[in-house]
Amino acid sequence: MKENSIAILAGGIGAAKFIDGVSRLKAFIPEENVRVIINVGDDSTMNGLYICPDFDIIAYTIAGIVDPVKKWGIQNDTFNCLSMLELYTDEPQWFSIGDKDFATHLFRTKLLAEGKTLTGVALEIQQRLSVRFLLLPCTDDILRTMIHTVDGDLLEFEEYFVREKAMPKVESISFRGNNSAKATPQVLETLSYSKKIIIAPSNPYLSIDPILATGGIMTLLEERKKDVSFISPIINGKAIKGPTTKLMKEFGLETSCVEIARHYNSVASTAFIDIRDKEKRGAIEQLGYKVHCCDTLMIDASKKKELARFVLEKLF
Repeated sequence: MKENSIAILAGGIGAAKFIDGVSRLKAFIPEENVRVIINVGDDSTMNGLYICPDFDIIAYTIAGIVDPVKKWGIQNDTFNCLSMLELYTDEPQWFSIGDKDFATHLFRTKLLAEGKTLTGVALEIQQRLSVRFLLLPCTDDILRTMIHTVDGDLLEFEEYFVREKAMPKVESISFRGNNSAKATPQVLETLSYSKKIIIAPSNPYLSIDPILATGGIMTLLEERKKDVSFISPIINGKAIKGPTTKLMKEFGLETSCVEIARHYNSVASTAFIDIRDKEKRGAIEQLGYKVHCCDTLMIDASKKKELARFVLEKLF
């Protein structure tokens, strides 16, 4: 194992912020020692193009080109192509893709059609964007997060999250393809030989569980539990972004960092929780965790860097 090497399980804006913080610590951890394993459950095909929302959010953020307001897409992008598409189709264009963003999806779709794997395409894109961390899709196989609503609807993640604005009440979540989707050799190598493994402050049910459902990953994490930590996405009973607490309520779960600890109890042994949740420390320690409290609210670049530094210093 490389000293100071880390693998980060990631998906969504919270993960992108934390990884951006790590990228600002080049003197502490060499860029070649950081590998990111990214959720593909959000992937979708729209207008004939293969789209990887979680990969793109993370890649754009580290590359310094993400839209600073939306925290997804590309800064200063225009939407002329999307507007023109509305003239040619009766289908509503509910998934906003900017013109520069379209270029990424066109490039990805072209390479996939030429026979490259999703991992191979990811490497091409991150190299073109000058991203020096290794960004790895958790699988090259088809794996899709499916939302089962109480009304009986079955929605792909982006249909639920973007088109329906996460409004439907959720009965359960499943992962289409999980029986056949296998972790790539690069992912298995990363999880086997990284010194520490960090579960980013992502939605556990929508961003991390698809990774855990990928064949080979859960077993490896269970074997390396003592080296695995998580950063809670819940602060004082609330999620900073996304439907995490909404889902927890719909599943009848406590909306707290303690419930997040329960969720990861089979794969992690160290917990990072927010200082506003310090009274929860004892309950998490009773689950067998070593617990660290810090300010996990990443409101700007300095806060992202502070959190990343705190986590890495405690782990190493």
